[in-house]
Amino acid sequence: MPHDNVSDRRGFLRRTGMAVGAATAVPLLGAGPASASPLTAAKPRPVVHPLTRFDVDSTLRFGREFEEAFYRGDHRALASVYAEGARLIAQGTAPVVGRPAIAEFWKSACARARKLGMRRTILHDEQDTSGDLAYMRSRTILKIPAKKGKPITITARAVTTWRREADGVWRMTVDLSNTDVSLESGELPYGTSLKH
Repeated sequence: MPHDNVSDRRGFLRRTGMAVGAATAVPLLGAGPASASPLTAAKPRPVVHPLTRFDVDSTLRFGREFEEAFYRGDHRALASVYAEGARLIAQGTAPVVGRPAIAEFWKSACARARKLGMRRTILHDEQDTSGDLAYMRSRTILKIPAKKGKPITITARAVTTWRREADGVWRMTVDLSNTDVSLESGELPYGTSLKH
């Protein structure tokens, strides 16, 4: 039986212990290549290169590198794109504040996604700059394999704000996302739960 309506998706998330939020979409800047490595494959690659220009070509390249780091589970590289005091705000959770806490968030998110065999398709919607400030709007389509029927499909939407810092590198200051599936009370992104 296909799992393509909202109640089926919620049921799947409850059964697997997975909930989604910012980790699904942020700072997902560009569509990754269709043949991106699956979560189970790991190949050595450099860390995410600093974003020194905020034009579309640069942010699309940056987004692909970010995705590759996600599939490798390189939570330190993922956190390196945030400003020191950045805030990551996922649907239904308290803000995650500061680069070390954001690194831990991504560590958990990558591990949970790998366990579920989740695949992501990132869609870059809009971006703009004004002086040393910028924003970006994007969507991520998540596909999670189901034991029977079609994969579970969830859409996550994100808005990120960026600041060009003294070293000339653009870093994320706010990372805000939500999904088309409501979270159950106590669920955090990628299956972390407040309940033990």
